[in-house]
Amino acid sequence: GSTTLTVVASNPSPPDILLAKACTVPADCATTPQLPDTDLTYQIDFSNTGGADATNLSLVDVIPDNTDFKIGTAAVNTGTTGLTFVIEYSDDYDPGDPPAATWSYTPTSGGGGADSGYDRNVKAIRWRVTAGSLSPTSPGNAGDISFVAKIR
Repeated sequence: GSTTLTVVASNPSPPDILLAKACTVPADCATTPQLPDTDLTYQIDFSNTGGADATNLSLVDVIPDNTDFKIGTAAVNTGTTGLTFVIEYSDDYDPGDPPAATWSYTPTSGGGGADSGYDRNVKAIRWRVTAGSLSPTSPGNAGDISFVAKIR
């Protein structure tokens, strides 16, 4: 006789994290050139549309060239996700070698020659989940992160 083996996948599909970055302030910042000294607000919407919780979530965004990070503006809107985040800063982040970055920098007013209230040394920001996992089920599957940077 013959034997037929049937494999039933018991694991759901993996997490599927969607990210959408936009410049939200000023309203026309994505379509119109902006002048030096303009504060730009960047927002990244995140969501999990997969079949499993996303654990150990970490979101990193690089401060755009020729801008200075505005101190105190890195924020997270956890919505109904129940996630707990810590926000960390890097002054040595290299997009060509992300794992080499350190995340212990503390932004300081005037850092790197920036104007008061801004820090030019911040190269990247990391929003790292310290508690919870991102559900694939709405409405607990989405939130956003944001920061402000000023054009030099």
